[in-house]
Amino acid sequence: MELPLRFTDDDGVTHEATFLFNVLEGKGRDVIVDTPLIFNDLGPLFLNMISKAVRTVETSVPMSLSAISTEKLLSDEMFATVGEWTDTIGEQMCEPLGENYIGVEPPEGAFFPWRYAIDEPAPEDDLIPEADSHSGITDSNKMLAFLYGDIGEVKSRYKDWIETNVTSSLLENTQMRALLAEYMCCFVKSEWKGMNIPPLKLEFKDDAPERMFCKPRPIPPRLFEAAKKEFERMLTYFYESSNSAWVSPMVVASKAISPYIRLCIDLTRVNSHLKYGHYPIPNVRHMIEELQGFSCFIDADVKNGFHGYILDEDSRDRLTVTTPMGNFRPKFMPEGLACASLKFMEAMNMCFDDLNEGWDRKWCFVLHDNILIGGFSDDDLYTKMKLFLQRCKEKNVYLKFEKTNIGQIK
Repeated sequence: MELPLRFTDDDGVTHEATFLFNVLEGKGRDVIVDTPLIFNDLGPLFLNMISKAVRTVETSVPMSLSAISTEKLLSDEMFATVGEWTDTIGEQMCEPLGENYIGVEPPEGAFFPWRYAIDEPAPEDDLIPEADSHSGITDSNKMLAFLYGDIGEVKSRYKDWIETNVTSSLLENTQMRALLAEYMCCFVKSEWKGMNIPPLKLEFKDDAPERMFCKPRPIPPRLFEAAKKEFERMLTYFYESSNSAWVSPMVVASKAISPYIRLCIDLTRVNSHLKYGHYPIPNVRHMIEELQGFSCFIDADVKNGFHGYILDEDSRDRLTVTTPMGNFRPKFMPEGLACASLKFMEAMNMCFDDLNEGWDRKWCFVLHDNILIGGFSDDDLYTKMKLFLQRCKEKNVYLKFEKTNIGQIK
């Protein structure tokens, strides 16, 4: 919906603009105006607010906005586009204050931005391995180098994990160490094949078009090299070449952990033609109540959950992504699919739900890619862990050992 907004700055000048808003479900009445719109349509107001902030601290902090306070820079013409703003004022405002910060404390309730310019490249760029996907990678050890690093090093870390993430009582009183060594294949894979369950077959509405075209979406220059490395890594196991009549654009987003880049497919148009029903998602409060009475637990995490659910041939074609590097289709379920969470929850139940049959009470609790196992003693937990790992091996479910803790008491 469109809403007219009116703001009055500290000089009494009124600033008006009309914005298009998305209305979200819920009881909140907050109005959120994003930064590009502020820069583009309310630039003079933004500068007025910045100038006030600087005036507030200018007596204690030797900095100035003289470079952006002229009549020319404050004219409406300079706010024609966001790009023009960032190329002129934005760049000047982002200069680090460097030595001016030394011995100066910020006003109460405020803090300083970065102090010095960052000239060196981000260290995460070196953590994303180079891939040779154009020549076609088939060797499993080579593929593992892109998935985890050196396979020998990963096995070594796995053995270290056993000593740190398994309680000492379990290691001393049961054969848990030998069990985890036997089922290392559930944590350290020699190749990525996906779960041993029927492939996911997506259904589409009768009015779905025969062709769906779009141009590749440009990648921000600062993310291009990292995105290219990550995409080449995914070509080793997740993507394959495609000439499908349906294509959707790739979206590049940053994330907090390695490889610091997330590649997604914008499936907005595909989702509009997707036909799917409902599937029950467990109620967390009910799960907590069911866990009452257990004295020790196993907290396991499924590795790359969605990427373990294999797609059938037609679904792969429908989810083809177009990129500056070419067109490729996913072999496994990607993020961004409207029914992904429901389908993945259904897949997890296919793998583990019957483990609870024949027991006095439920002990294996699954919520998407998180699995919690409850036990009453070390021996009980060992028995259940053995059944769980046997099922993981049977269904080829891959666990993330870095996020798995065995023997927790709370």
